[in-house]
Amino acid sequence: MSGQRDHQPAGYCPHCGYALDPGTCPECGKFVRGYQIRAVPPNVTLRRDLWRFGGVLLLLAISIGGYRAYRDLNGWPYVPEWLLVQCQHRDWSGAMAEINRRFVADEFTADARQRLIDNAMTAEIECPDRWPAGKVMPVVLQVSARAPVSKLRCFTWSPVWRFKIGSDEAWSAVEAWSPVGMRCSSGKFAVVYETKLELPPLEAAAHDLRFDGNVALLTAVPGFLTDQRWSVAVSKVLRVEDKRFTDYVTPIWRNDLAAKMKDAVAARYFHQADYGNIDFATNVLPVPVCFRVYVRVSGEHTYRHLSHVVDGARVPGSHGYYDYELGSDVTSIDLQLRPDLAHAHLRGLKTCFNGVIEWDNLLVSAGQHFGGATEPPTRVFKYEG
Repeated sequence: MSGQRDHQPAGYCPHCGYALDPGTCPECGKFVRGYQIRAVPPNVTLRRDLWRFGGVLLLLAISIGGYRAYRDLNGWPYVPEWLLVQCQHRDWSGAMAEINRRFVADEFTADARQRLIDNAMTAEIECPDRWPAGKVMPVVLQVSARAPVSKLRCFTWSPVWRFKIGSDEAWSAVEAWSPVGMRCSSGKFAVVYETKLELPPLEAAAHDLRFDGNVALLTAVPGFLTDQRWSVAVSKVLRVEDKRFTDYVTPIWRNDLAAKMKDAVAARYFHQADYGNIDFATNVLPVPVCFRVYVRVSGEHTYRHLSHVVDGARVPGSHGYYDYELGSDVTSIDLQLRPDLAHAHLRGLKTCFNGVIEWDNLLVSAGQHFGGATEPPTRVFKYEG
């Protein structure tokens, strides 16, 4: 009898929770195999799962609440002046806002104020470190206006650059090149001005490329002198080599890639106002691409290339271009996307699709910029240029 009293059942019925050994449950009458027996009653398991679920919800609520408190907490007004000045070139929106606030409220010391003014402008050269000899190279000169100047937006950039190349100690005016274009963009933390230039072909050597220019206020602003000016200078070592673009970017062509590319790219031609527009849509690309856009009116013999480039590192996207030479009377065009290894090198690509994507007799779409149907390419063939 004592043995029966000391007997411990193997576990609990998964259906009703009755303590039992493998076999038929005397409580619910269902047959329970050994692997089905539970170590704890179902009500205990349920209670434990509820506690775990409640704990997860509590941690989630604490995390969300803590994040919102951290996001809304503004401790920058309490940051000492010397440390805040060090944050001028950090992309921290709270620091930028506090610098702007104290600057306008004249809460900086004279020394800190002057340091912020002196360091507000930075310059950068955007171009590859290596380039083939004898090839024209695009260069972007970029000037960034940081806080507090970026907040005021009351300055002008004078695109009068001088340059030196190699060991030549004489400074030359940048007008000798004629800028390709200029652009201004306002970001979250800075206002950026860009000038695009084209370097003349250079001989193979290591060239010391230097630029300097001036930035000046457009109007008088409280806290600045009326004729406030900044001198910005930037330099970079450019290695010009006896190489071709194919030494930097590997062109790729395979028939299977051509078939995938034909399915991944589509185009549309439509009219907006009195000129033509061309839209390209890309799905996931099998390889990186970098194309120059060529267009002609259907029936003509010669293509002309646009200044636009379609590029991407295999990600989906869309590209829209306008062409003032395509008037409202042009009802169909031929398009070609030809690989551009020079621009691919500028973008830092190591490989690039080496095929031409062509549309023959692409008819004008009745739709406007959004919502129009796109057309697949007519053919894709290997580039032999």
